[in-house]
Amino acid sequence: MYKRFVHALPKKYVKRMKDNLLKAGVNLDVNQWTGFFFLYTLALSLTITFIVYVLNTNTPAFLLVLTPIIIFVSIHLLSEIIFLIAIDRKNDFVEKILPDVLTIMSSNIRSGISAEKAIFLSAREEFGSFSKNIKNSSKKALFGYSTEDALTELSRNSSSPLVRRAVKLIVEGVKGGSKMSALIEGIAEDVRQTKQLKDKMKASIGAYSILFMIASSFGAPLLFALSGFLVESMTTFQDVTSVPGMGMGSLTIRSPGQSISAEHIQIISLASLLLNAVFTSLIIGELESEKAIRGVKYMIPLSALAITVFFIVKKLAQTMFTQIAV
Repeated sequence: MYKRFVHALPKKYVKRMKDNLLKAGVNLDVNQWTGFFFLYTLALSLTITFIVYVLNTNTPAFLLVLTPIIIFVSIHLLSEIIFLIAIDRKNDFVEKILPDVLTIMSSNIRSGISAEKAIFLSAREEFGSFSKNIKNSSKKALFGYSTEDALTELSRNSSSPLVRRAVKLIVEGVKGGSKMSALIEGIAEDVRQTKQLKDKMKASIGAYSILFMIASSFGAPLLFALSGFLVESMTTFQDVTSVPGMGMGSLTIRSPGQSISAEHIQIISLASLLLNAVFTSLIIGELESEKAIRGVKYMIPLSALAITVFFIVKKLAQTMFTQIAV
């Protein structure tokens, strides 16, 4: 059922789903998953919209149109974030084991095994889903494709820049007439040193990432909560408050006719905190991996923590003020 429905979906949508599953190392049938995900997301969006209409029959028509669209898009964005996290974790794992894979491959070639078979034998169970990618690439080489094409296929199935760079160097070296075993062994050592350098860089910029997280999750909510509490407290005063002066008459503070309510301040504060969490996440992603999109995985935790701190500080301020007033 789901496989038949997939043919009616846009090709770019199906290709995106296929790339996510492949790069994340998820062993699911692409057509089955794509059809299932699309239909159930659509059904969930319409069901929630129907419930909203039943609970409030006076809901404006434009909201009934926008609600399923917003829910549908939000679920897809959430799935993209989940896939992004899974792909990022897989890339870290692949980059960690890549030197071992290349070393095994080089040893196999040095022992007299053909390059095609050496690639196949370098796939070990401990290499996880990357082992499956190696076997698929080696099968192409065994069934008539060139070694260069097989290695290129291996890099195409991975989104790790380190893997793609290593494969590109091997392919260019083989085309240039280099000895394959020595070439692969040298690239394995280069990859190992590059990974160590990246780990050192991550450790050095870790302090900046923590600073941004603290500012977004604790500093900003604290300031917004206290300022919101101040506005809320001031709105409880009378429109005109007279403060006795030292022989100079009195100081009069008048409230404007059109004032911003405490509810408006709270909405603005929450919106600002959410935007701050989004941009903080993007900055952290840029610092850690030179790709802002990699920071998407921090958006939900930072947003949740910032909002939680905001309400806790506001509640504590209200409690303390009430005790002092009493």
